[in-house]
Amino acid sequence: MLAQKSPAMRRATLRLMELSADEKARQLYDARLKEQRDSYARGKGAVLNVAKKLLGMNMPLDKIVEATGLTQEEVKSLQATS
Repeated sequence: MLAQKSPAMRRATLRLMELSADEKARQLYDARLKEQRDSYARGKGAVLNVAKKLLGMNMPLDKIVEATGLTQEEVKSLQATS
């Protein structure tokens, strides 16, 4: 419906349909998206490991939150599973 009202949205919708029909473009997009997700997961995993080590060193919760960028809830969850 929005694509019918806006010329820019109509062009974007047509381009999306065009790219979706191109198997090679879709594969490249999927590969790029997978790499981004994998990279994020690796980074998040490293942060969680650091937080676990800091918990093991009995560092105060607020300092772990500050150092890792995790939320208090995330750190408390790690604490409960350790």
